[in-house]
Amino acid sequence: MKQINLILSYGFDPIFEEDEEEPGYDPGIPPEWADNKEIVNLNNEIMEEYTSLFTDDGRAFGYKGFETREQGEKFIEKLKRFSAIVKKECEDYGYIFNDQFHYNMLDWEPDF
Repeated sequence: MKQINLILSYGFDPIFEEDEEEPGYDPGIPPEWADNKEIVNLNNEIMEEYTSLFTDDGRAFGYKGFETREQGEKFIEKLKRFSAIVKKECEDYGYIFNDQFHYNMLDWEPDF
């Protein structure tokens, strides 16, 4: 059985697939959803926006966060919309759905 995971990680798609028959995981949108423009567009927007929250000049890596709380709230709404769409697709395909997004991200600072 396949499991679809949602998680934010610097430089990676926010969605990845696990299959109990094939160990490991595949980052990115499952091939059978590649024609779903809403999933593809939201996936790309989320990855780009999340990556932009960090600085990485090759020597130093750090979290800079959102410029305004309003920007962060809009991003979280986008995460929720993406999660709802992916959850529906998982139900339609019989996949396990695992949402690991941190919806409280406006209230914490990563400690790297």
